[in-house]
Amino acid sequence: MSLSAEQRLTLLKIVTEVEEGKIVVPRVGGAVGRFLGELGTLSTQISRLVPHDGYFVRGGDIGPIRLTPLAPLSEHIESDLVGEKASTIAFSEELAGLVNVTLWAKAGSANRLRNIWLQDNSSVCITGAFRWFAPRRITPGTGSVEQLPKRSSIWTTRCLRYVADDFLATPPAVSYRWDRSFGPPDFRTLRISAVFQGSDGWAVVPSDKDRLAQPVLIDKRASMQPADPRVSALALALLIRDPWENRWTVADSKHVDANSVLAHLITWADHRRELLGLPSPDAQEVIALQRVLSSIGHSTNRDDALAQANLQRGVAPALRHFAAWTRGLG
Repeated sequence: MSLSAEQRLTLLKIVTEVEEGKIVVPRVGGAVGRFLGELGTLSTQISRLVPHDGYFVRGGDIGPIRLTPLAPLSEHIESDLVGEKASTIAFSEELAGLVNVTLWAKAGSANRLRNIWLQDNSSVCITGAFRWFAPRRITPGTGSVEQLPKRSSIWTTRCLRYVADDFLATPPAVSYRWDRSFGPPDFRTLRISAVFQGSDGWAVVPSDKDRLAQPVLIDKRASMQPADPRVSALALALLIRDPWENRWTVADSKHVDANSVLAHLITWADHRRELLGLPSPDAQEVIALQRVLSSIGHSTNRDDALAQANLQRGVAPALRHFAAWTRGLG
């Protein structure tokens, strides 16, 4: 299925108005109807799992959040009345995922954040009265915006980590964000995964060696060949997909060694356990993850991998149950 540019923008407008409570989810057939139908369950889950104020979550009920943009700001004139509007897609560990950030140039906090991100893609911390239209969109409101001295890296973030196990089901509608950076404007879901080169092409690394018998392959058109034959055929990849196609493509990648892949698996496992309210993976769980790499011909050093893993838990406590639901864990 393919949507025209005009149809995609119409869908964005519908989704935004549903999020703001202006309209109910319209009844439409086909893939678009299924997409909107899934989003229709959001209000129920937000009411059940998140402290909310009508159709948005107040920043004061969440606490401070960090935002790191994945792409430069996109700007356009919305109207003579409200002036310029800027937007981008960013990740936040506290919100446990990606958000569309909307900035109105005439608003004080939004204008400060706009000026920061026009200069560079710094990480920022927002506190106070921001508004989160969970889980997709956020506006700074009158919150306080502080530029952080160190930018977070997408390759070390916890909340975007996935393994092959997570690809067995179709991504839920709540995982999609509006994106202009990785293709024509459309809804897309993004994941960071470890991939390896097998006999059938590049495949996503699973959490259990028994799952290797049914590999999750990524788009064969992806250019993932190592530049140096001495480099092991392992990588971290930013994978993207829109709701209308049944394939994942590579938006970006970096080649890594086996210990870095093990660190990815440990980070994924710890983030998953954070959302479930459980302690970090124990030694036996790490050994099981090492067996996955061993099964595809790579030895690992547990201490090295643990030193690389990001084990700093950061999901806002008030959002943990909601974040688990969006990942299909509860």
